[in-house]
Amino acid sequence: MRKHVFMRKAGAVGLSVCLAAGMLAGCGKKNQSTASTERVTLTEEIESVMPEFDDIFEPAAGEAGAGSDTDTVDFDEFVGEDGAEFTADYLMIYNPKIYDEHTDMSDLHTSEDVLATGRMADQIVTGSDRAGGEFELEPKEFTYMDQNDERIQTDDSDLTRDSVRATAKDPAYSKGDKHDFWYNTPAMDSRVKGTFECLYAGQKCYVWAVNGSISPRQAEAAGREMDRNIYDKDESAFGTPRFTENGGKLNILFYPIDGGICGFFAMYDIWSTAELAAAGYTPDDLCYNTDHAIININSNLVGNYDDVMYSTLAHEMQHLICASDAFNYVDTPFMRTWLNESMSAYAEELVYPGTKVECQENLQFYVSENYKNGQSLYNFSTADDEYLGAYGIVYLFEEYLREQSANDPLFNIHEFWRTSCRADIDEAQATNSAAADGFIGQIDKSVTYTSAMKAGLSSTDEWLSKLTLNFYLETLKDDLADLDIYADPMDGMSFGEYMRLYSLYTNVDPASIEGGGRVMVMTQNGTYKVPADASNGLIYVTLDKDFNCTGIYDSVGTPLQ
Repeated sequence: MRKHVFMRKAGAVGLSVCLAAGMLAGCGKKNQSTASTERVTLTEEIESVMPEFDDIFEPAAGEAGAGSDTDTVDFDEFVGEDGAEFTADYLMIYNPKIYDEHTDMSDLHTSEDVLATGRMADQIVTGSDRAGGEFELEPKEFTYMDQNDERIQTDDSDLTRDSVRATAKDPAYSKGDKHDFWYNTPAMDSRVKGTFECLYAGQKCYVWAVNGSISPRQAEAAGREMDRNIYDKDESAFGTPRFTENGGKLNILFYPIDGGICGFFAMYDIWSTAELAAAGYTPDDLCYNTDHAIININSNLVGNYDDVMYSTLAHEMQHLICASDAFNYVDTPFMRTWLNESMSAYAEELVYPGTKVECQENLQFYVSENYKNGQSLYNFSTADDEYLGAYGIVYLFEEYLREQSANDPLFNIHEFWRTSCRADIDEAQATNSAAADGFIGQIDKSVTYTSAMKAGLSSTDEWLSKLTLNFYLETLKDDLADLDIYADPMDGMSFGEYMRLYSLYTNVDPASIEGGGRVMVMTQNGTYKVPADASNGLIYVTLDKDFNCTGIYDSVGTPLQ
């Protein structure tokens, strides 16, 4: 079973505002005098169950973000001498396989189903010779945690699901009440137990602060926003979380956090004591709060970046509902991270329309080094500080899925999650079952896969693979204004200019493309011949100078449309 401490990174809302210098200056100066001296480090906790912790977080050779020589990847089959020659200004090379997140006690990386483009020699425009010239992003003023650092992990393989569910055992608190909660240090490197004061007791939530980190007036504003706006919209979109039985309420903990992290949800905070005991743990072992539903929010946002704080509440509430669905109804790991994060992106936009237009985080996908080098849509690893790219691509996918489905596929995915009760549920099944019939057929007929492309794919995997290819083609269109999140994103540039500046693979060495990933190249002389050392099973999409699709082929030139 996968463990997630779902994080919301700074910048996902109001990015142009949040990057102001010194936004988190002074964080970490929390007065420790009123907190318990009880302290457990996360490193010790993890290492107690995972002694080879450092080893499993090392990306496999050839994997996006691994920093290894791609020539060392062992590909079983290659095109040989019969590779096709294409006429095209640009070429998208797509790996139709499905990259599958690990579901055991390792990390988000896997090296399965990686395919290589082969060495491209002098066929593509490289380096500073590419059209439009080089471009450097301004340095980020935030620092971020690696996704793997967020995954507080313990082995729950012996956990029985027949124990008592967490059904609102928390008492009815009143404003002014005090209660001890486990929470994170500002550096997010350990858990401490400290005394929080209830500053708002509402209909659906309590708001707590440690050491006066926010004022009663600020707490009331946040609590009322959750009670009157966020809670109902998230619940209507994704379903009812487990803790609501017997009148349970959400607890929102405010305290200072360093490093640009806006907030997070930890799944253990909705487990009951009995559920922990069934796995051989006590609450103190895990440093988590049982029988409480908790969202943790960075108090440094309050009064300075309230829009970020509110949208973070909406974002994390979806994660909480998703964890409820997985634990209450489905005997399986949680929803895959990439799809789960796309759901939370929708939660932000649902509650606060225009959020993604304002932040333009979706555009970070195009400039991401990891994604331009072949990282998969399905791989939510955030190595090398590629946080905005990881969030950006799933935000784009969520918007595409909703726009194209002509129904509410995200609620339907959650509903399928709740009602299937299958051990092998995955994102392909959930997405396929949730989409409208007409859209399913449209995607299925959009391209014909060869046997090499189908190898290892179920029918729903194949459909998801085709959906992802169509998604990538949609992101190349000039009429992106049809999707609400694309409002004037290019700063005066045409989309083609933007793509040429940011999104091209510009190294003649082979690109290692993960299943569900793609690279785009600009051809030197309007032609491209598939290298003999390219992996079999790749899809080649020819594009004209305006990035319009002119054909889809396999490696020997067979049309797939």
